[in-house]
Amino acid sequence: MTPRIKSILRGAFRGAGIAVLLGVSYCTFLQVTAQSRLRAVCSEIKPGTSLTGLSTFASAHGLRTPMGNSGDNYLPEFRTFNRSGCRVTIDRGVVTKSVYEVFEND
Repeated sequence: MTPRIKSILRGAFRGAGIAVLLGVSYCTFLQVTAQSRLRAVCSEIKPGTSLTGLSTFASAHGLRTPMGNSGDNYLPEFRTFNRSGCRVTIDRGVVTKSVYEVFEND
């Protein structure tokens, strides 16, 4: 291999390593800060919010939109790979309660 090719490969591997390190750092940052960030987001969902208002709010804050109009709805945040989010209780199309929750897979 010529010195020029070695130099190009060394630069490519160094760049790929830096990209992987930055990606892992970003994902770790999102997981570490999820609790404080999502507690604030979940507390903004007030009792009495309509299902349409909740869907709009969820879309604007990176949460999955609610699937049902009654019972518990889990609105995970996409940035945490659906691991953390809000558990929202809905009764007849209206929010009655919203809390932060970590969704563990058994």
